[in-house]
Amino acid sequence: ALIDQSFFLMLTNIIQSQLANGEEQVARMLAALQQELVTQTKVGQDLQAQALEAQAAVQSLQEASKDGGLTREKLLELIIHAPSDIRLSTLVSYTRSGIDYQFFQMLTDRIEAASGDEKQRLTDVRSKISEMLKQIDEQLQMEMARAGKLLQTLLSAQDIEAATREHLPELDDFFLEILKQEIQKAR
Repeated sequence: ALIDQSFFLMLTNIIQSQLANGEEQVARMLAALQQELVTQTKVGQDLQAQALEAQAAVQSLQEASKDGGLTREKLLELIIHAPSDIRLSTLVSYTRSGIDYQFFQMLTDRIEAASGDEKQRLTDVRSKISEMLKQIDEQLQMEMARAGKLLQTLLSAQDIEAATREHLPELDDFFLEILKQEIQKAR
């Protein structure tokens, strides 16, 4: 009962920490324990199934991208035929920029052309996509706000170089995007 998603996350973090500290033997032993727990617990089996479903979504995107690139039409087909919410969520998160007004118009056209259960299923898919996009966009806004706050912290520091070194692990793609935007504003 104590083995839940938080336990697996904690165990993964410990394994990564051991690897970072050069303790490869300890990391291998913990990874073996983790693998055993994955196969022997319900939570582990669920997590493994989710990971496999997410991996299948990525593979389907790679396959769709091979011949002529990933088009909105191909993306629409992948999304409306996603066999699970995990696959749908993975597809949406990986292709956020391609799910635009034109994509929704194509989906709406499909919904209007459908009837009965298929119409309802497609309508439900559209609702799920909209909710997923809302969550992704909210998370993006939070990350951008965090990065903006960090930039202000660095700029207001007495010693910018020392403050930057102190916050080095926090300097990520969001920070770089905010920095780029601020540089463009200053020009």
